[in-house]
Amino acid sequence: MAALGGTAYAAAFSLASADLRLRFLRGFAWFGFVLSAISFVAYFTSPGQVLWLFPSPYPDVWGPFLSRNDFAGFLELSFPVALWMSLDVSVQRARMPLWVPAWMLAAGVASGSRAGAALLLVEAAVILVTAARQRIRFRFVLLAVLLVALTGAGALLGRLNDRDPLRYRREMASSTLQMIAERPWRGFGIGTYALVYPAYAQFDSGAVVEHAHNHWLEWAAEGGIPFALVWGALACGIFLPAVRSIWGLGTSVAFLHALVDYPYARFGLTAWNFALIGALLAIEMREVGVPLHLHSSRNLEENDS
Repeated sequence: MAALGGTAYAAAFSLASADLRLRFLRGFAWFGFVLSAISFVAYFTSPGQVLWLFPSPYPDVWGPFLSRNDFAGFLELSFPVALWMSLDVSVQRARMPLWVPAWMLAAGVASGSRAGAALLLVEAAVILVTAARQRIRFRFVLLAVLLVALTGAGALLGRLNDRDPLRYRREMASSTLQMIAERPWRGFGIGTYALVYPAYAQFDSGAVVEHAHNHWLEWAAEGGIPFALVWGALACGIFLPAVRSIWGLGTSVAFLHALVDYPYARFGLTAWNFALIGALLAIEMREVGVPLHLHSSRNLEENDS
């Protein structure tokens, strides 16, 4: 938590300038596009390996991401930034080609992550509703459909046909609720879920259960209900700034994804999330007049103008 808080603070401090913030977002969007393309190719050409180099303990590897859900979680953060920079008329000088976010959406669908694909489509719908020009909206939808057809949605359709999409998750959630009931206020300790869970397990799938596939329940089981409420306060606090910014939608969407998965278990992924939260915080603090820089406020004002 301290490292993530430090990441958000460093981003808020560094990105108080509107110009620097726009450069950061543009760089992040291009990074998301390049990484999504590499991950897509790596999935089909280096099965069971991380970027053709390192063996992975998991079979479903997407580039540097150890699961399709982690890959989709990263796209949930970077895709809204890319789509916003393709559609918003206020960022003319940093405008991105429309095929960049279209590809990222197609890659998310191709990953086969059910929650991830659904949330990416929700993000796209929300952003397209706010788009000023109908022609651009139509072009994006057309490009996205074409790219989805090229990359394929077979894995996603196959998983959507599962008659019981909550198989195992339901039992894990029930066991986790028992853990919470056992120690509702102090929990079992941060990072202890995999050690404590076997004592409450209701089934044996033959695999080690490392997470609850519901981060909200896992937070309450490990740190107690107050710890989960802290995360809830953060989710509520960033919701309006995320919606107002459009590009920050992914920070709120990640909390929704956490209802069926554990997107905050990977520090590398979560650090990007908190960097975006810091960028949102920079905007909010500037609007209420809180000084983030003591020695260069004049330059920042000039950049923002």
